[in-house]
Amino acid sequence: MSTAYPQVGGYPAPQYAPPAYRLYDSNAVAVAALFGGPLAGTVLMASNYRKLGQGSNSMLALLLGAAASVGVIYLSLKSTASPGVAEIVLFVCTWVAARQLQDQAVKTHVAWGGQLYSRGRAFGIAIATAVVLGAAFIGYLVYTGQWQSFGAQYGIGQSTVTIGTKDQVIYSGTATEAEATALGNALKAAGYLQDRGVTVLLSKGTGGTVIGFVVQDGAWNNATDVSAFETIVRGVASTVGGLPIELHLVNSSLVVEKDETIK
Repeated sequence: MSTAYPQVGGYPAPQYAPPAYRLYDSNAVAVAALFGGPLAGTVLMASNYRKLGQGSNSMLALLLGAAASVGVIYLSLKSTASPGVAEIVLFVCTWVAARQLQDQAVKTHVAWGGQLYSRGRAFGIAIATAVVLGAAFIGYLVYTGQWQSFGAQYGIGQSTVTIGTKDQVIYSGTATEAEATALGNALKAAGYLQDRGVTVLLSKGTGGTVIGFVVQDGAWNNATDVSAFETIVRGVASTVGGLPIELHLVNSSLVVEKDETIK
């Protein structure tokens, strides 16, 4: 009676004890990348590399995943284009990389009796990674004073007061309706708001006070225009608690193009 042994590359596998560790297959990596972005996928790949004794590849996978995730976040902040296409491309790249770089090692691991982590575990890691990245992203926006423009862009955590019939002040953070109204009235008295459908952004928080103006393309590069907005901010500063104030000039998609602190 013959004994069937696991086959590796067409030959019987060495009769060692099954590996004590588990690995993630490429489908688990795909699940992680789909729900947690490229960083979540590369976290699983890095885990595989570490258990396979390839520490340098493990670190490289993490660095590439982090760089890809930061790139998507930067695109969402600095570009009017949707990051959706980039996210799909990075998901496919992460999945393909896992298949090309690790599938053979995973198959050998299984042939030797090794076990795999479940896709449910991969999903859990994806959600945890997404939560950490989301918290870091929000913290960055709040710290740099970009939360107001980001929130206004996507309709998150902001309210609006109308000055006249068409102009509006969008406020967020700890800024109050009274402050937004006072700012709007001061801008109207200064001649900036003239019921032409102009939008102004106001935000207050741990990072200080931010006033943003939606301007025509290129105005942020015009020294005369920038100087005029600096003067406006100094003139209305008392309505929102005084200086210093972070001045933002944003485009029609509410992406910040220029920022500076007025003291």
